[in-house]
Amino acid sequence: MQDNARRGILLHRRGEEDLYLTTAARVDQAVQVVDSTTRMFVALLQESPAAVELLTRAFPDAFPWVRFLPQKGVQEFLPEFVETAPGHGSVLMPQAEDE
Repeated sequence: MQDNARRGILLHRRGEEDLYLTTAARVDQAVQVVDSTTRMFVALLQESPAAVELLTRAFPDAFPWVRFLPQKGVQEFLPEFVETAPGHGSVLMPQAEDE
């Protein structure tokens, strides 16, 4: 076991995938931050063609593999990625069933 600076515990397992244990509240906070950031990017992309151009140029820093796409492919991928990203929360933090 290793205590992580992020306030979780990393469990190294032999022959199995490692596990990271944290509280549901911490995961919820992380989901909220990503969701807020995603909503901000969606608003920027809808509001300003200059923002689309700037983010298109910056995108390869976050996703190096897009360098292999033609410029038009990156321009198409960016809004699709940002519009799809808000759905991540339900995948990361499924609703717990009350017992």
